[in-house]
Amino acid sequence: MVQIGSVIYGDRIEESYTFNSPGAKGLAADPGSQPEYARGRFEKYAEFGYDKGDSSSVENRMVNVAGSKGPSLIANLNEDVGFYEIKLDKVQSHSITTMVKEISKETTELTVVDVRKREETNSEETNTQ
Repeated sequence: MVQIGSVIYGDRIEESYTFNSPGAKGLAADPGSQPEYARGRFEKYAEFGYDKGDSSSVENRMVNVAGSKGPSLIANLNEDVGFYEIKLDKVQSHSITTMVKEISKETTELTVVDVRKREETNSEETNTQ
């Protein structure tokens, strides 16, 4: 829902983050099957052009955060709309509770992936909260 909403309201959303997203890129959206009041929004999603690549594009402002290990029935079911994914290297689960605990630590090991290039950058982030 966050990825679809970010596409529909991209001019109003600065950044969006999803956690263990199933991915919304390329999902079929039939505007004609929607109620009249929502039809225009679904038309915008159905007509969305992916991979614009400029720094202000919706895809460039969207990040999915996921556990890097462990099975999941939902995470990465489809391709994400956003260009970036943050994999929490020490998280053995896709549980949101486990992920929040890891993010809340003073230091978190993570891998940043640019999905356009499938390049991974390992880093250790210090939480500045």
